[in-house]
Amino acid sequence: MGSHDALPDAIMELVFLGLDSLVCLHRAASACKRWRRIIASDTFRSLHSTLPVVAGSYYNEVDFHIRPRFEPSPSATAVDRRHFSLSFLPGRNHYYCNKWLIKDSHRILLLLVRRDWKTSRDDLIICEPLTQRHEVLPPPPLAPSASYWGTTTVLLAGDDVDCGGGSIATGMSNFKVLCLVQDDRLHGSLHAYLFTSGRGSTWRTSSINNLQSTMTFIGIATGRRYWKGGKKEVFALDQSTLEFSSFVLPDDDDDRNSRTVVYNMVALTVGPDDEARIAVGDGIAGNNNNIKIFARVQCGSDGEKWELEKTVQLSAAMLGLPRLEYFYLFYDLPVQAGKLKILVPALAPGTWFFCLDMETMEVERLPKCDKDYMPDYKKPYPFEFPWPSLLRACRTDDKV
Repeated sequence: MGSHDALPDAIMELVFLGLDSLVCLHRAASACKRWRRIIASDTFRSLHSTLPVVAGSYYNEVDFHIRPRFEPSPSATAVDRRHFSLSFLPGRNHYYCNKWLIKDSHRILLLLVRRDWKTSRDDLIICEPLTQRHEVLPPPPLAPSASYWGTTTVLLAGDDVDCGGGSIATGMSNFKVLCLVQDDRLHGSLHAYLFTSGRGSTWRTSSINNLQSTMTFIGIATGRRYWKGGKKEVFALDQSTLEFSSFVLPDDDDDRNSRTVVYNMVALTVGPDDEARIAVGDGIAGNNNNIKIFARVQCGSDGEKWELEKTVQLSAAMLGLPRLEYFYLFYDLPVQAGKLKILVPALAPGTWFFCLDMETMEVERLPKCDKDYMPDYKKPYPFEFPWPSLLRACRTDDKV
């Protein structure tokens, strides 16, 4: 029988493309330098599925304290969970002295808060479990009453670094952390702090002040976070530039700004063009059960402008229900292009979730799920296999 070394690279690519497990692909890449070069090449990666494969999820397990735990995904049951242990983090052995809370995850990184039980001091820690690398971030100039434990703190991709095949390398040298602190005292304000990895990096800050009403978060789309203010005012934050902007949703023939938009009836989604849409609904029987979909039509130095794109009249028949008294719009990750999530309070024990296609008006009933209302200690934080980012150093022939 001939050696596999006699097979040309093109044939080996076909063999590797036939592997249905990323674990097997990892093992093949570890077998020899030639196989690793083929698997890490731009050609192979352009042919292979670019969808990330989740190794498992971290959870904030609650007993006497909150402590992180890892659960492998069903497709990766062969993974040894010991490789995902966080025992290497500083202070993890002092179980009764520190509290831990996972705040976010992104690809192969985890973002955690460590609170000293005695001093109540919070430390923000970024780590890469598989390599057991970590970094304690310097504290941002948070408001005196704020702490990491209660603030919105998210982990973002770093600056674009093409590691071949159009993917972005994410690791300890390429990440961003965004902290948001909302202060509703007197004239309200929203403060944003952005940390970018790299030598000598510090926190950048941006604020929006003198808010006349409480801001309510309605969703994220195309790298921007959105909040609803008073009446029809909406605020947005560009997560890459840390710039705030605001705009007012236009009036229409049905509603000439005669009432304040109810906060839980505004939700963000994306249209079939992957651009942001803002959905506003009344949700009360007798008010036509209308859902108004707004789209952005202008953005530049003169500000941004949104227009009414369409109006959807929701009915019990559309949802397959005997009657429709109330409904709510809600934001959910991951956002599905062209879809809008609808929640109907229980006609029987439980809650009904639906997904509305904004183009075809087709409605799909979703499985019963309350993940959008889970506290932090019940939410899953997915962790991806590091391939192919960690193989980018072997992409060229001269690195074999």
